[in-house]
Amino acid sequence: MKGLGALAIVTGGAAIGFAVYAFAWHDDRSARTERPAPGHRVLTLAQGDVVLVPAAGARCSVSGEGGFPNFFCVHTGRTGYHVVLWKDSADLYDLSRRGEPLAPTYTVPGLLDRSCGSLSAGIGWHLRATPNLRCPSARHLMSVYFRRRANRRISETVLGYMCTKRDLRDGEHIRCVRAAQAISATSFGY
Repeated sequence: MKGLGALAIVTGGAAIGFAVYAFAWHDDRSARTERPAPGHRVLTLAQGDVVLVPAAGARCSVSGEGGFPNFFCVHTGRTGYHVVLWKDSADLYDLSRRGEPLAPTYTVPGLLDRSCGSLSAGIGWHLRATPNLRCPSARHLMSVYFRRRANRRISETVLGYMCTKRDLRDGEHIRCVRAAQAISATSFGY
């Protein structure tokens, strides 16, 4: 039953987040010309804005971590789950689980990137990059990142990319972003 509740919250949070991401978070260069269906509204949210969805029992806010914007959803019922939607992934936090409190229980990658294979540095890493970035460039950036021992800090600028490290339950996740280009590296595990 608990798993079913978690699935419902993740699905509801993902649907809300996708709707806001797809229909509200856009810059002037990608402004849409279509109109919403009659009776519907398209909202453009800014940092600090809050959305309440009573039917789903959710309260979501536009926030950020380490300079990266996200959509943070809290269930207003008694389920004990939080969902954080990033540009390239979604994290589910089961607040009743024991362990690292800042590490997500589940992380689901977004579909906006592709695999760039693995990088044999330290314990080994799975690399992913957005389609507008060549895999050799992603590999070079992550090689420089590890040579500088940047993974010993939470955030670091490397070759013009802002890189942020998050500790997961079973490994590490590094995300490096510059403009519309993103590279992520997930460790093979501890």
